Amino acid sequence: MELEKKFSILYKQSLPTQFSNKAARDIWLRKVIEDLNRVLDTNTVQVPKLLNEIRRLKKDLTCTDQEA
Repeated sequence: MELEKKFSILYKQSLPTQFSNKAARDIWLRKVIEDLNRVLDTNTVQVPKLLNEIRRLKKDLTCTDQEA
């Protein structure tokens, strides 16, 4: 957590020097937000699939243990 806090502070300090104006910064931020939302959407879809796979594997493992 401490590392994330330090990174956040450094990141915020570097933003003003990275862009020539507020509009350029906003365009970049919108793209970052769009990219992160896309990753979030993908992960949100994957979680139920992975949970179902875990349940299936646990069930298979239990059945295999009982057979042995």
